[in-house]
Amino acid sequence: MICKGSRDLKLILDANTRAEALQRVEAFCSSYAFADTALCTSRVFCEANLDDVDCEHASPELKAGFWSHSSEPLSVFKCKNELQCIGGEPTGSICAQGRGGTSCGFCLPGHFPDSLGRCSPCAGSDVIPGAFALVAFLLAIIVLGWRMGQKLTKSSKQVISAMIIGTQTGVMIQTLGVFSDLSLVWEEPVRSVLQLMQLVNFDFDIVKMQCYVGTDDPLLNLLTLILVIPLLAAGLVFLVLYLSLCMSLTRPIHCKSNPNGLQTMVSSPAVQCWVPGPHVAMAILSIGGLLLYGAGFVAYVAHITWRYPILVNDGHGMKLLVQYRFLFNRFKDHGYYWGLYFIVQKVLIALVPILFPDSAAIQILLLAGFILLYLLAVTYVQPWVTDLANFGDCFLSAGLMFFLLIASFLVDGNDTRTRTVIGIILMFLVLTIATVLGLLVLRALYKKFFPGKMYDMFLCHHKAGAGVLCRWLKSELLRQTNGHVKVFLDSDELEGLADIGDLVKSQSETLVIVASKLILTRPWCAVEICSGVANKVKIVVLKCSDFSFYDDAGFRTLREGWSSSDLLIFAQNSIDPSIIEESYQVLPSKPVVDFNAFAPEAGFGGLDDGQTAAVAELLPHAASLRSSHRASLRSNGSDELNAQILILGSTASSEGRMTCQVLKSMVMERLHRPIVFVSAVSEAAEAAGSAKYILVVLTRGLFQDELFLKMLETVDQVDPPLEIVSALADQFFEFPSATFFSELEKSNGVAMVQSVKRVVNILALPFSAQTSIKVMSAQVDELTRRFKFVEMSSSLSFGYRDHFARMISPGAVSTEAAVLDSPGAAVLGDGNEKEFESGKKDEVDTSVYSDEL
Repeated sequence: MICKGSRDLKLILDANTRAEALQRVEAFCSSYAFADTALCTSRVFCEANLDDVDCEHASPELKAGFWSHSSEPLSVFKCKNELQCIGGEPTGSICAQGRGGTSCGFCLPGHFPDSLGRCSPCAGSDVIPGAFALVAFLLAIIVLGWRMGQKLTKSSKQVISAMIIGTQTGVMIQTLGVFSDLSLVWEEPVRSVLQLMQLVNFDFDIVKMQCYVGTDDPLLNLLTLILVIPLLAAGLVFLVLYLSLCMSLTRPIHCKSNPNGLQTMVSSPAVQCWVPGPHVAMAILSIGGLLLYGAGFVAYVAHITWRYPILVNDGHGMKLLVQYRFLFNRFKDHGYYWGLYFIVQKVLIALVPILFPDSAAIQILLLAGFILLYLLAVTYVQPWVTDLANFGDCFLSAGLMFFLLIASFLVDGNDTRTRTVIGIILMFLVLTIATVLGLLVLRALYKKFFPGKMYDMFLCHHKAGAGVLCRWLKSELLRQTNGHVKVFLDSDELEGLADIGDLVKSQSETLVIVASKLILTRPWCAVEICSGVANKVKIVVLKCSDFSFYDDAGFRTLREGWSSSDLLIFAQNSIDPSIIEESYQVLPSKPVVDFNAFAPEAGFGGLDDGQTAAVAELLPHAASLRSSHRASLRSNGSDELNAQILILGSTASSEGRMTCQVLKSMVMERLHRPIVFVSAVSEAAEAAGSAKYILVVLTRGLFQDELFLKMLETVDQVDPPLEIVSALADQFFEFPSATFFSELEKSNGVAMVQSVKRVVNILALPFSAQTSIKVMSAQVDELTRRFKFVEMSSSLSFGYRDHFARMISPGAVSTEAAVLDSPGAAVLGDGNEKEFESGKKDEVDTSVYSDEL
């Protein structure tokens, strides 16, 4: 505001009084004999005659970009820009052509805003751009929703990358729309570009909304937006446009301060904030819309993301994941939570201009901080399913950072408040850097002097009696803790077997003794138990149904049964055989968890799954594992009854049953289909009604198992017949001979023979449950190709293919290696304990790992 004189004649004077006052002015100017009488004005007169009753303070002359009413010329408002308010005396015309209202914020009826700050009269052709924009927008939404809903397996990585980068570009455009609301004076041509970005932020001025409704009404615009949002309720479309929706809903509560101390809306400066009138209704609608659409969507996504680890391991949950593919399909398995982080970051960006409307410096610094954190997170996590999409996200974030860096030069550095804020922030930044560096140094020193334990649990087991059980046990421990527990299993840690006693002593927090029938007779198990007892490692006994603690007779038999090779192992590890007995005598006093490998699965008859409950009892014994890391037990009974794959295998052998359980988990992880392992004829008959496939797990003695034969005959009577996929899980499995079929026909009839022949006539693929997770993953990847709905499922599981592998063994990846046809890629079943009697560690058959080594 410019004052060209502090006093002048009063604006409101009657004609006679004004005539007399002008005469006094003329006489005053003549008496001083000004060479240029034009320089002697009424203001000069009033300045020299302070006692003249017809003089008063002069009206101000407003700068461009400011407005005040003629009745209150000193109550100044700041306009949206200098083009809308051209400046001048409040008594004159200070608004651009076609504009009116407070701060020249409204267009006159029948006018629309143009790019020069004016409002031009509407013509018939002015409705055409809006119609075209509406049609184009709807087509874009339809194409986006349709294309993103397509199966990813039908698209190449290049097409998938292009789609993801396209959505990232859309979000960047919306972010530039946020930048246009910053408290900065943008110069051309960037001003026009940022105004164009407002189109995707639902700014109806761009499509000349005033020409449709005849008036410039922000309340009507807000109501239109609230009615349009439900049309965008498709998950992915809503996710992509979330930032624009939040920005549009926050406009009524985005207010700025004016020189007179009052606040007006940034988007509509003619509307005064927080006073009775239209703004109250707009604020209520705005806050309600933010709670319903903004906070509601965040809560919805947060709930789904929190449930994801449970859903992905649950048959019913896998069905639900179809509904949520917009949230998970574009991210890798380890970055499944990125959708939630993505929208939370957009919410924070949308709130910055609202929370700090009058400080451009704080706005830029906060926006730059949020974008920088996002950039660092993308670089570290690499969440997108393709490398090109990850690079594109990093590049766009870096570009936005550079844009803000340049925009910071537009901040008014002459403002004392701005300089103070910048100084405080710079000091905070220096202190933060120093603090973080200090904490990193302290953490390094702490790890040096207090290294801690490498494993939360060490699984001590007899490989022939509980090798597959321990594989399942490790996977279930990881599932129940969402992957936070660290478990040592020798099959996955081949490089650590040379110093097994030291691993128990110094690197393991809890020694879990998987007590199968012959575990106490195994020399390497004795080494592990003695090391744990001697070094006071926490010990828990997982007691199998065939195990019993030794009495005096048992210890006498144990002493007599050690071979010379066993005694050599004890000598190499500095263990006296007498210490072994002392260590074994301590075991009954340790915590004991009963485990029954023959217990039925949850899902039939409402039975609880005692196996998973037993695993849950082990978790409290890992002190370093926080309770927040423990997932709830799953109960998927309704899903088992609707299983699409039915697994049949040995029911008489504990290792055979566990092999089926492990295979079930790994196949379910890839196909995202409900799968059930049945162990009773009634269960088989019930599950066969919904199943499409039978997965038969071939192990030694399978066709001598009468229960298996009866279940096979039952499910084979379904019409149409179920397709069969078979997995060879035992290298000692013997295919039936002609003599076997002859005897089987005599005892069970022709139908049973036909059922068995259907199984053996199909090429069985290998599955080795006692090998490392890398070999198992490759084998299961090959096996799942036998299921014809794998193509449909992989659209859901794109990016999750190695989820199970990484969960079981961090760093393990799926591979299509030659190990699939290796003769060593098979399981040693029960009854083969003698083959494990010799070797450096009798629990490890090195031939099984020859392909890996």
